Amino acid sequence: MQALWRTAYKLTKQFMHPDFKGPMRASVTIKGKLEKFKIDMPLITALCNPGLKERHWERMSDKVPKLSKLFVDLKNWHKRNEHGHSNNESTQREKRDLSVESGVEL
Repeated sequence: MQALWRTAYKLTKQFMHPDFKGPMRASVTIKGKLEKFKIDMPLITALCNPGLKERHWERMSDKVPKLSKLFVDLKNWHKRNEHGHSNNESTQREKRDLSVESGVEL
C-alpha cells in the first residue's frame, strides 16, 4: 500500500510540467484515492482476522452501522471457513483470537 502511494506521489512530482496536465490529473486522483483507502486499512485488517468472535462483530456493527449487512456476511463467511482446519491451524487461530481480544479496541 505504501509503495503504491509513494509511486503516485513521485508521479505527481514528475508530471508538474504544463505539457503533462492529463497524466498529472490522473496521478493526483490515484494518490487521493489511495490516501482515502489507507484510512480504512485497519478496519479491513481487523475484518480479515479469523479470530473474531461474536462480541467483536457486534461492537463493529455498533461503531459502523452502515456496514452492518457486510459484517453479517463476513461473520457468516468466517463461520463457514472455520470447519476443516487442522489442530495446528486451530491453535494458531486461538492465538490470533487472544491477540484480537487483548489488542483491538473499537
